Amino acid sequence: MMKRVLIVVLALLLIIAGGLAGNAFRNARMLAEGASYRFSTTVNPAASASATPAGGSSPSASTGAGNSATIDVSYEAVIAHVDKSTVAQVTNQTTGQGWQAHIARSSGSGYTLTAPDMPSFTIKQSANPFGSASLSTSADEIAAKDKSLQAQHPATSAPSAPASPSQGPTAAPSPSSVARTQILSASPLLANGQLDPGVTVRSGDPSAASALECTTSGSILESFDCSPALVTGAEACWLEPSTGAGSVNILCVDAQPRTFIRYKNVAVATGGSASGSEPIWIETDDGSQYRAKADGALDISSDNYSPIFLCAAGPCRQSGDNVLWSPTDASPHIDTSQGTWRVLVGTVTSEAPAVKRSEAVTKAWVTSGA
Repeated sequence: MMKRVLIVVLALLLIIAGGLAGNAFRNARMLAEGASYRFSTTVNPAASASATPAGGSSPSASTGAGNSATIDVSYEAVIAHVDKSTVAQVTNQTTGQGWQAHIARSSGSGYTLTAPDMPSFTIKQSANPFGSASLSTSADEIAAKDKSLQAQHPATSAPSAPASPSQGPTAAPSPSSVARTQILSASPLLANGQLDPGVTVRSGDPSAASALECTTSGSILESFDCSPALVTGAEACWLEPSTGAGSVNILCVDAQPRTFIRYKNVAVATGGSASGSEPIWIETDDGSQYRAKADGALDISSDNYSPIFLCAAGPCRQSGDNVLWSPTDASPHIDTSQGTWRVLVGTVTSEAPAVKRSEAVTKAWVTSGA
């Protein structure tokens, strides 16, 4: 009898140990480099954006039916390991806005993703031992904290007046809609030469790294370009702070602002001149983000316009817009003559004139001088 009891107890202990080991493995896999989680819901951003007026009238009385509109919104959180820390790069796939979130252990089998003034999320393990972890938050959390949704779907105090005949659907926005373009640094490095913990870095193709040839001015804070840039996007790079391993790594701009590609063991020579200050990424008034285009052929319209900045994130993904410019145009590809920079945005086909409009630039990330 005693022997049977011991066998049962041993079996139970083995089951418990196996369960604990399985949970530990699943939790570790939750934060593996590159692990991706998605969450979708429906929110009403305008309802959150409209607070009760000072006079005491209710929002529904002053905003009308505009606030009853809801939108579908999706988020993706990708786990990344940056400077021995594990973070999550969260992207609102509806607006294209992205941010880096801190990861902390939550109660139960999960983790919380938090960032200042941004929605918080939870990655939670499935109760099913064979199930996958999932990303979640509440619609109220999103509506209250994701200002990019409120900017694109603001509360309105009255129905919009119809456009006049002279103000077609491609009319330029009012210059007063953007007070002044914000000039930001495109560099992945801090002023002390260390890697900025706020940037996101992914590993580049080793075969592409071995083909790169770069020449720097010798200063770690100065950007430089490499060839061939077309395949790798290495037209704006920085030396990565030395890791003491004897290899030379570089960080080159990726598609979205504050994202970079790390190329390892690159042939880098000194003696080049410092690059000038060039915009690498820009964000326009509608929330679209664009990246400077490397050399290479794309469609040219019948009136000689072609993309000079390519859509990276935001509404331009749905519209197919890029930033356009023509070498026969007397204006520069970015008009910086005023405090608010402006660009031409639109689409091109080879058989017709470009469909374009003027857009204000709200943010510009430049290689130096910010």
